[in-house]
Amino acid sequence: MTPDIVRQREVTLGLLALSPGERVVDIGRGPGFLAESMADAVGTGGEVLGLDISNDLIESARRRNARAHLT
Repeated sequence: MTPDIVRQREVTLGLLALSPGERVVDIGRGPGFLAESMADAVGTGGEVLGLDISNDLIESARRRNARAHLT
């Protein structure tokens, strides 16, 4: 949530140029903030799957996530 990381996420989203309806896999998604932003970009007609090796990070993201199209 620091300004440099928020900016990095914004730049990444700009480079990806996601469109509504796209399907995305985020490997090594960490706390899931980028995956949440990607889910917002692809909308309910799209889908984002976030993968990480850390069960703690996955559980934290699950508790925070209310998007049906983000798993």
